[in-house]
Amino acid sequence: MFLHRFVFHAILTEPNSRVWHQVLRRGLTTNADFLARAFHVPRGKCATYLKLFTSFFISGLVHAAADYPLHQNFFGGNAIQFFVLQAVAITFEDAVIGIASRLGYKESKSFKLIGFIWAFAWFSFCMPMCMEPLVRGGMIDGQKYVSGIQGCMELLHRLVA
Repeated sequence: MFLHRFVFHAILTEPNSRVWHQVLRRGLTTNADFLARAFHVPRGKCATYLKLFTSFFISGLVHAAADYPLHQNFFGGNAIQFFVLQAVAITFEDAVIGIASRLGYKESKSFKLIGFIWAFAWFSFCMPMCMEPLVRGGMIDGQKYVSGIQGCMELLHRLVA
């Protein structure tokens, strides 16, 4: 199916499914499949998105547990929020791809460029959420950590104040 080759899909969906979750993949998908069967969710988009959000939520729980020794707070590292947001972004991508295909758009260099811009913008938005608790916890030197979004917010705050 040509939709799965769209660059929007390739930018976030493919890395998350092939690289990021490879270590946890079996446990994540097994639990998500069990949940879909337990609730008798029919195969199709509803089951796919239930599994997607379940897998990312469980991944967030695993990462939150790993963050606990640093923050002494299960929610201190923003892991659950960060991973659930990845599922939201993938759902958004699927919607954009669906709309584009219905409008007759096909894969092109311009879509690849849009995909790279989207990926850069998305990770510029969500990575500070993941990195800031590590900076506060002393795991990353705050002087070397650069966030374009946080820099813009600080500049805006200075201009308004």
